[in-house]
Amino acid sequence: ELLEVEGVFFDENRSDPILADTAEENWNMACIFLVLFLISLLYSFTVTLVKVRGRI
Repeated sequence: ELLEVEGVFFDENRSDPILADTAEENWNMACIFLVLFLISLLYSFTVTLVKVRGRI
């Protein structure tokens, strides 16, 4: 008599604590992106302003 064994597979790449941390990581990444974007915007505005004032 053969016993049928159902396989139970665990995805070791996705555990519950790691999934809970991804929301915080996403917020951190979004905030860092926004800060760096605003810095680059301010820098480009300043450089443009300096170049335009130099021509006048």
